Amino acid sequence: MDKVNLSFLIVGGCFPVQDNISSENLYHAYLSREVKSKYNRCLTVEVVRYERFSDCLGNIKKHNENNPMDILLFHFRSEHFLRLCKLVFRYRSEHNGIKRTLNMLFCSMSRVEDIDYLAYTGATVRSRKPNQNKFYPVLVAANYLLGFLAGNVHFALKRYKKLAADIIEFCKEHEIQVLLAGPASRPHTWWENYLTNTINRYMKKAFDKSGLSYIELLGTEGEDGKSFFFDNGIQVNESGHRRIAKLIIDGMNFLDISE
Repeated sequence: MDKVNLSFLIVGGCFPVQDNISSENLYHAYLSREVKSKYNRCLTVEVVRYERFSDCLGNIKKHNENNPMDILLFHFRSEHFLRLCKLVFRYRSEHNGIKRTLNMLFCSMSRVEDIDYLAYTGATVRSRKPNQNKFYPVLVAANYLLGFLAGNVHFALKRYKKLAADIIEFCKEHEIQVLLAGPASRPHTWWENYLTNTINRYMKKAFDKSGLSYIELLGTEGEDGKSFFFDNGIQVNESGHRRIAKLIIDGMNFLDISE
């Protein structure tokens, strides 16, 4: 690739646009500076956010029509996958009422994909006081366990794999180079971290022979024992962003971007 300016599209969640870290300390800012230094290339970074699987590929196609891309970085992420794994999905309706519905993917009984989470930021419900009573953690764990037993994890993985495969096929047709990034760890709860590790194992194996670079981002702390996460165990802190930038730049060695 002999272009000096490369259009670099990141497809992910809130991680690339995290608002509790200054923009120059986000991982793609480190990445842009490193690519400039290492390859003498300038990355024009843009982000397509996805909070559900159903419209992700369509949004990528729309973006490419208006801003043809050279490289696409697709993040496997845990947030929406975790919604699909639960047996009971709890959300807030447009009228601000809390709703609960059974979520059983094997028989297509699910509302998880119906909600436009980006249009309605209050759609999902998170307790502001997760330890408000001693039964709360037990109920959360039971929700994941029962969803697991109902087969939700299996079917959610298959859906996620198909989405990634469709994106890869689209990129091949349009001569776009692809990077796959596994999910960051999720030390918020045991079940969330376990299911995040499950995504990583499954996708790494699924795309092992694809010829693409699969970048593993799991890890919760550095050699010095300092955490890569804020106290909530969900959002990555600045040291975590620096680490992830390094992992991605190492993965980019597989791409044709050298002079």
